[in-house]
Amino acid sequence: MESWSCTGTAIWGLQEVFFWVFATALILGNIWAIWARREAMTFLEGLQVGETLAQRHGFSLGGRFWDNTANRRPCAYEALSDLE
Repeated sequence: MESWSCTGTAIWGLQEVFFWVFATALILGNIWAIWARREAMTFLEGLQVGETLAQRHGFSLGGRFWDNTANRRPCAYEALSDLE
């Protein structure tokens, strides 16, 4: 009988350990998710600011990458046209 109660106590102890590990992981996971969302929003706001600045300086977004040839001639072409 003694060994059974000792085993029962050990099982309850393991359950408590698993509970606290799970609870801690859940809390830390939520904190990380909130932080990651804020970082992502900051990154997206930075992209919007970068896009606005690029368009002000004659760049346009072409596809996924910035394409500076859509609204503006390349610098080498401008240099050659200045020589004429």
